[in-house]
Amino acid sequence: MDLDKVARFVEVLLNQEKLSYKMVHNKNSITFDGLSIGEGAMIVLNQQSISLFVNLKRKNEIKAMAILCKSFERRFKLTRYTFSKNGTNVIVIKLPITKRADFKTILFEIDSKFQREISPFIFNIITDEPNTYFVKQYRLWKSISPLEQSSMIEDILVLKERYFRTTKTGKGIINKLNKVKKKLSFSSRGQNDKESFKNIYYEFYVIDFAALFRAIELGLVKLRVEDFFSGYKIRRNK
Repeated sequence: MDLDKVARFVEVLLNQEKLSYKMVHNKNSITFDGLSIGEGAMIVLNQQSISLFVNLKRKNEIKAMAILCKSFERRFKLTRYTFSKNGTNVIVIKLPITKRADFKTILFEIDSKFQREISPFIFNIITDEPNTYFVKQYRLWKSISPLEQSSMIEDILVLKERYFRTTKTGKGIINKLNKVKKKLSFSSRGQNDKESFKNIYYEFYVIDFAALFRAIELGLVKLRVEDFFSGYKIRRNK
């Protein structure tokens, strides 16, 4: 296997995900180090395998990774193991060097959940369950004045069709929403044109409502009486 060819493949993936890295050529391997995923990550290539090492310290992230890895094991029959190092859990995902398509999927799914290299422009990456998030967003929409709602509605519907037209599930909408926010964040970096930055910021603001409207369109938002009132708890008969 031509390692340089595989290395170029990995470079393309990392550039697509907007991840910084340091590439080191060793005698029989190539390492991509310094990836800002979790507490730190690296990719190691050799003639037989392609491996991803991810350091995690936060308990909620370790739990999320365990769930994700069980899915990977079922879908890709991968080799995975975990060990502790300096108070962190190091998760190692190893695939045969020929399984590049599987590696691409795994890297993208892990990066979408654990990437740290995100601009401060992104202040609202969604981690809630879909319905919890949609209910919050619905409350926010209802709190906006009718005049402001009417001024945004056309843009929201355009973005709904542009970004969410093919999504069919709540989870799919949230995943696409976070991906779009990440793309907008990257577009804002080094943006000197005030008008362009203003447009990006506005799209970043209304994209959540576009996701909400798509969820409503699909009948995915499940509202209860108490969802209409902050702090209200309905008393139910036993």
